[in-house]
Amino acid sequence: MKIVKKFVVRIKSYMPERFKLFLRVTLLRLRFLALSATYAMRMPYFTALLWIFFSKKLGKSSHKQSGSIFVFDSPGGVDDLRAAFGSDFFSWNVFCLDGEIIKHLFRSIFRENYSDYQYNSAVASRSLEHRKYHLYLAEITKHLKNRLRLQAFVNFNFVYHAQRELMRVAREQDVRFISLMKECLRTKGYWESTLLAYQDRIGLVFPSAIFVHNSETYKLVVESRICPDCELKVVGQGRSDRLIKFRHNKIRSGAKYHSSSRHYRILYFAISETAGLPYFGPSSEFLTFDEDLLGADFSWKELASSTLEDLCNYVLKNSNVELVVKGKPSGVYGFKTNNSSRIKYYHGNPDIDLFESIDLVVGFNTTGLFEAIAAGIPVISSELGIDRHDMVLNRFLYEFDNSIAVASDRESFIKLLDQALHGDYVLPEEQLRIKILDRYLGNPDGKAGLRIKNAFLQHINGKC
Repeated sequence: MKIVKKFVVRIKSYMPERFKLFLRVTLLRLRFLALSATYAMRMPYFTALLWIFFSKKLGKSSHKQSGSIFVFDSPGGVDDLRAAFGSDFFSWNVFCLDGEIIKHLFRSIFRENYSDYQYNSAVASRSLEHRKYHLYLAEITKHLKNRLRLQAFVNFNFVYHAQRELMRVAREQDVRFISLMKECLRTKGYWESTLLAYQDRIGLVFPSAIFVHNSETYKLVVESRICPDCELKVVGQGRSDRLIKFRHNKIRSGAKYHSSSRHYRILYFAISETAGLPYFGPSSEFLTFDEDLLGADFSWKELASSTLEDLCNYVLKNSNVELVVKGKPSGVYGFKTNNSSRIKYYHGNPDIDLFESIDLVVGFNTTGLFEAIAAGIPVISSELGIDRHDMVLNRFLYEFDNSIAVASDRESFIKLLDQALHGDYVLPEEQLRIKILDRYLGNPDGKAGLRIKNAFLQHINGKC
């Protein structure tokens, strides 16, 4: 089985990114077609069977009488679970379902999907569809309990609109619903606008537990009073355990943080035009408070284009440098394909594997900057043309405390690239590194996975 899995992974590695996307969309549409038939026949039992059939099996318990947990997949979230349990989920069988599938059920009943922040106002005026959706989810849950001995649902953001009603259903049927919150990295200005949005547009949510990466997210949940009746814990970002271990192994082996060969790899986390910004408009998630300060059309578009251009030019002028450009699955970046074989573009889910072959990370307002610190890799935050003394802009920039090199203009950017790739980059001192990892990833010690595991066991089974 492992040989087959490795063969499939190898085949996928040779597929163009567009072809992978085409395959995923085609398979998803075929699944939607099958699911639509069960909705039309009003047979939630068969919908539940298809949910099981379309799920990936993440873990299998060795106990025949063990229960199950059902996970709604989301990029990066499952990696935190794997850090906690690896391939052994101890007390449970674990099924992982694409989150788009429950959104498909929602859309089939309501005839449209709403943004997460439109949900409350939209559903309030559609009581008939709301009731129908609730009852259908209740039947699915009942069948999952009977067939799988379902003990808990798990998702990775407690505001996902299509999953919020399932939280109520789970409470009614004595099933745990855990949100292992992965959206835990925001700037001061973004936190402030998120707090207002939670209070004014989300209202109340009903998971039985919310486990977050860091204390800043914990504080946000408490102040927003979005979930007054649930267990709330700080557990850390589990997937960064592996990066911290990777750094420790390098130190023990005596390897330096820069490449010992003459070939270097730069990983660039492509800048989204709205990175770390609230956005506005008809379906806006946020209030007009920040729009008044920034302007409705404000974006990082110029920063994104100039950063990519400078990196590509740097690679073309240095034949021993390779650039890996990493975009998010749903990001719109407008990459211009460069003919150089040393510049590669990827859209896709978070990939911790990338860090283990990288000499330098470049980005802006991304978790990747702090994950690079965890891995002991030099980091440059591209802030070309940004004035950190501007009080409005400063609210949407991270506080690095000199743990990361910041490029404020093109001249300093090129200089920092040279320093990082030729061993003149100074990594942060240990105490500062621990402080930064604790603040942003909630994982200063590489034991977040253990904290997640204990939190799950205690919440579901009452065990530590």
